[in-house]
Amino acid sequence: MSDTLFPLMYAYAEKATRLSMAAIHQFSLEHELSAPQLKALFFLQDSPQATINNVAGHFGFSKAAASQTIDRLVERGLVNRQIDPDDRRTKRLSLTAQGKDKVAQASQARRAWLHTLIDSFSAEEQAALQPAFQILLEGMNKVFSQSDNS
Repeated sequence: MSDTLFPLMYAYAEKATRLSMAAIHQFSLEHELSAPQLKALFFLQDSPQATINNVAGHFGFSKAAASQTIDRLVERGLVNRQIDPDDRRTKRLSLTAQGKDKVAQASQARRAWLHTLIDSFSAEEQAALQPAFQILLEGMNKVFSQSDNS
């Protein structure tokens, strides 16, 4: 491992994480969404037709806490709760159009710092960074796809 590369990559990863987390926190405050509510919205984007039990299990919430979180999102018109036609005891959850829009806004807010950073570089600097980030991304895909298959 490179003694000079590790601290640079670590510093970048730490700063990027902090900036993304700060942006999503600010979005949560501005849109009056709790962290669990926002997490649930992102989960439902990736897991349409999930159940309360799925939400609770994914985040380690109690079923009651997951239910309260979803209740607030249903009240705000961000989530639909429908009875499963195959099992009437089960309620399926999905994002409304407004919920999908809210997730898209949150994603955009989380990435805004990156646009600002890129814009701060000259065209030459951007061109110089592009191959390095391509190598980095390819390495991450290789390493983490291997660990996912283990």
